[in-house]
Amino acid sequence: MLIALIIIRLSLALVFGTAGVTKLLDLKGTQSSLDSFGLAKALIPWVSILLPVAELGICVALLFGVAAWAASLAALLLLCLFCTVIAVNLSRGQTPDCHCFGQLYSRPLGRGTLIRNGFFALLSLVLVFQWQSGAGPNVWSLPSNSLQFALAGFAVVVLVAVAWLYVDKKRESKRLPETVASRGLPLESVAPAFELKGFSENGGSLRALLGYEKPVMLLFANPKCGPCAALFQEVGQWQQAHAAQVTIAVISQGTLKDNFVNTARNDLRNVFVQSEREIAELYEARLTPSAVLIRPDGLIGSKVVAGADKIRSLLHNTLHSSAP
Repeated sequence: MLIALIIIRLSLALVFGTAGVTKLLDLKGTQSSLDSFGLAKALIPWVSILLPVAELGICVALLFGVAAWAASLAALLLLCLFCTVIAVNLSRGQTPDCHCFGQLYSRPLGRGTLIRNGFFALLSLVLVFQWQSGAGPNVWSLPSNSLQFALAGFAVVVLVAVAWLYVDKKRESKRLPETVASRGLPLESVAPAFELKGFSENGGSLRALLGYEKPVMLLFANPKCGPCAALFQEVGQWQQAHAAQVTIAVISQGTLKDNFVNTARNDLRNVFVQSEREIAELYEARLTPSAVLIRPDGLIGSKVVAGADKIRSLLHNTLHSSAP
């Protein structure tokens, strides 16, 4: 049992140590990831430093018998926080890059991310249940035979992890051309038709939006999405200021009731609701907020762009191209 506990401690130390170091080596990427998760901008510089430092502290403390229990408890709490944030984002249809291990391993959120963090939390829970006297001594003070067994087991864990990373990267590299090509529908392909409920009696359809003989910018959102809510005020202003040049329509998730507050507060127009993500999936819009431009002839005029800055750029380019 002691050898198993030492292997768990070494494995968690490796995970947290790798996570901390790689985040510190890629601070810009860490800050960008925190921003995509909706963290307040004022907190991002602080959290981008404190989070990896905390992970490194857990890594070191797990090696000492006197601190192993406290470190495992801290690891459990941090992993539970990660699992909660991941689950909330997945429930909202948001899949930003987790950036869990910096540039070494950064993937969009998915069930696998939640399962992985849940597994690490389970390992931490095993240590927590041992209480302060049961997690074992300092790693280097084990009897030589026990230390050899523990290091052998740890080596197997490392080899399995390296093999998994290698296979995952190979699989990702094979999918890369397909992934790049699928960030939105092909340019000049026919935009998928839709008809949705909205805040007007007539509802909304793509055909009706194109009836104004102007480009249509579809903005995919979610009423529970923090970055979406922050962008809505600008969207309301855009709809009024640029109505003569482009039709901006918001396609959100949920019900009319779910979207009423944001619509009324920001004086939004052309707000339509999809039950889940059925229209967004037709346009291959995986994140919120994201947007795509449809030409007046009903053909796709841009790739799907995600994030406030890229949506602003898409609008700016659209206005520029339609200027006389």
